[in-house]
Amino acid sequence: DDLEAMGIVFDRIVCATPEAIAEHGYAWKASVCRALGVDVFFEDSPRILSHVDPRTLAFLVTQPEGRASLAGVRRMEVPTMLLEQVEIDAERLMRETPPVFCDARKQAIAERTCSPTARHGGRIRYSRWSLSPMPDGDILSCAAPTVAILDGPMIYANPAKHESAWHLNFADPRLFVAYGTGLFAQDEWQVVEHPALGALREWLLREDREPRTNGDAGPTPVLVEGVERRCEITVVPRRGEHGPVLYGCRFARASVEEVLRAMRVLDAPTTTNIIALAAPAYGNGTYSAREIAVILRTALTGFAAAVRRSPAAPDGTRRVVFHISDGGCGAFGGNPVLMPILQSVA
Repeated sequence: DDLEAMGIVFDRIVCATPEAIAEHGYAWKASVCRALGVDVFFEDSPRILSHVDPRTLAFLVTQPEGRASLAGVRRMEVPTMLLEQVEIDAERLMRETPPVFCDARKQAIAERTCSPTARHGGRIRYSRWSLSPMPDGDILSCAAPTVAILDGPMIYANPAKHESAWHLNFADPRLFVAYGTGLFAQDEWQVVEHPALGALREWLLREDREPRTNGDAGPTPVLVEGVERRCEITVVPRRGEHGPVLYGCRFARASVEEVLRAMRVLDAPTTTNIIALAAPAYGNGTYSAREIAVILRTALTGFAAAVRRSPAAPDGTRRVVFHISDGGCGAFGGNPVLMPILQSVA
């Protein structure tokens, strides 16, 4: 094709050689981008884009989707690439690699939620996903989601009929790494209420799998589907009630008795779907455009993978509810305005 006639201005053309393809395979274009310090990259193959450095602003060139009837807005399809997945019986998981709680308070909770005689139902599905490229198109032409802002802790209510609900875990890239310690931030709180998440980490370590939400090439979001929520922990006393605040480092200063008074065992455990994303940590100053792009692409990948894994309603649509938060904005120092905004955009 005559590139100049198409309005494409260039100063060089890089062609693949048989040797480059043999050495790098689908990653050969990514190797060229790294060598040339490319800032923006356009590609029409999700497989090739999955190898591009996450600091490069990447766009996937796609054909426009058909427009929705009445609304006149366009849906953007985000390509997702599955890296690994496993499905395991929850009862077997808890029996073979039970969670290891080193903190006395968490041990007391576990004695009531996952004792040796407790029964654990269902199957847990674990999957890990390669970072998706940014979709090509005008985001303002897309249908906006319905947003509800709730003051308080994350809610684990049962979704409506034909809806799928997903809860965000925006934390350390080492999946559930500190769940057994005396810490009690978003990540550890979620594992204590869902003890099979701790068992999943122990199982991944035993199987020499990498329990991480990032890798050498960048973020790799993780989905955990169908995990039982066995209890509810009230970390801040309700209005009119008395008791210690248990969030963060304050948990380790509370007594076992105070923690147990703040716990309610769920006689009929509910099931939760979780999206685990690596939160940026310990930065300072103004965010760069590249940092924002990586955060957005990470959320976009996790949410797109969750939509892909959510069952369709009888009319063929997928109705998905995402429970997001300002996680990653405590010890990790994330901006509590920017993080929920980027998640909402995703």
